[in-house]
Amino acid sequence: PAPALAAMLPGVAVRPYGGTGEPVTPTGLAVLKGLGAEFGPWPRMTVEAQARAYARAVFEGTANGTLFCWGTALPPVEDEA
Repeated sequence: PAPALAAMLPGVAVRPYGGTGEPVTPTGLAVLKGLGAEFGPWPRMTVEAQARAYARAVFEGTANGTLFCWGTALPPVEDEA
């Protein structure tokens, strides 16, 4: 439901979605936030593990999967500081 999802969005980077259907569910977002997921550009890190998850739903022109990476943060380079 849209109201439940909207209540969970503070702090989550989003982008426009012009399709129909529900590209993310309240349950899916709750799992991500519960696992401590960060939203936005990927940080500099040494990747130590990765996982992929795919949904059953297919929305034309939209990926139905997500790539998750875990790792150790690296210090910023001088250009990024």
